[in-house]
Amino acid sequence: YPIIESLYPGAGVGYSKVTVQSIASLAETASHTANSKVSTTGKTVYEFYTAKDFPVITDETDNHKRSFNLYIPLPLVGQINKNKLFATQGYAIMINDMNGKQRSITTYGKNTLGQVYDKVINSVKYIYKSETRQYDGQTVNVLINKVPAIVNESINPNDGKIQCNKQDNVVIGEEYDFFTDSRQSHIYSERFGADLNAFLNFPGVTVPIPWPSTGVNVNELKTFVTNKIIMKSGILEKVIANDGFTTVTTENKLFDVQTGIPL
Repeated sequence: YPIIESLYPGAGVGYSKVTVQSIASLAETASHTANSKVSTTGKTVYEFYTAKDFPVITDETDNHKRSFNLYIPLPLVGQINKNKLFATQGYAIMINDMNGKQRSITTYGKNTLGQVYDKVINSVKYIYKSETRQYDGQTVNVLINKVPAIVNESINPNDGKIQCNKQDNVVIGEEYDFFTDSRQSHIYSERFGADLNAFLNFPGVTVPIPWPSTGVNVNELKTFVTNKIIMKSGILEKVIANDGFTTVTTENKLFDVQTGIPL
């Protein structure tokens, strides 16, 4: 555990929030004095999506087992023992590329005393198509890769115009990989032997009596495992820009099914 750990993205160090402030502005903030020669910008905050917001999600099916056990005693001689087990299980892992993508850029101002206040001078937010779901007792974000797209593009031979249709719930930016692992182990052993007993019938006469022994053991194991890998790429749904007075929202409503580029 974790399931199919080798397929997880490599470990790395990232930042969910970075605050940038000039040295001069920082010194002015610390001294609480205003300087007309210093920029009035207080600080700029850069926020990023991380693997905590969009974690790797794994799932597995129940372990299905079928067994066969046979025991045949051979009185006074030995036994025949057969044990067979067949097991199947499936695993799935869903990974994404959201770790490190820009979430927002926010710039704050400062007052006449050089103190940074909460008023936003300008900001830009990047919203990706996603939904929330419960995973391991926590609420996490999962990317949505179904979008309305232009399909069946063609050129009308009569007038030369481009013809196309709009289709909802077209999957883009999503890749699948599927592989299986099958293994088998078979162990077969036989044992044959004989024990000798001596029987004294007459004085000085010894009669050997053989006593046969035998045994057969068969152990067989078969496993079949399926693995499904889903790679999701984030689809930018909209960008919200604010300059302190007005807010402009740019939303991607339609996509090209061939390239995935918003139209």
